[in-house]
Amino acid sequence: MRDPLRGVKSKVRSVTKPPRLPKPPSTSKLLADARRAVVKGFKPSPGSTRARVRIKWRLAGFRELRLEPGVQNYIDQLASEIAARAGEGYEASTWQGKNRARASVYTDTYAARYDTARNQTLLRALYSN
Repeated sequence: MRDPLRGVKSKVRSVTKPPRLPKPPSTSKLLADARRAVVKGFKPSPGSTRARVRIKWRLAGFRELRLEPGVQNYIDQLASEIAARAGEGYEASTWQGKNRARASVYTDTYAARYDTARNQTLLRALYSN
């Protein structure tokens, strides 16, 4: 005997199946859309086909900033704090170079040299809060 329901699609299955949700967009797609939105809002000058941004750094301005007395005082203060954290026998010195202010912390006594060689005291003082 032949099956009368053979080849007939089940309506029950289509009713009980949950609706298909759209796949969420990937992160790279979201970033690409955001980039497109930013670029779309930017209007290049007439006659140019694509936007081109050039930054010309004024190096003399950086040099002036690094030679400011406030920056020198800040560097001196940082070096003094590191020397104080390292302990007795450590000194800080600052000087002004051609392009910037500089500072160093060094061992002033033999005991401090021995201590920093054995325990890495200067490095610990540099990276401790």
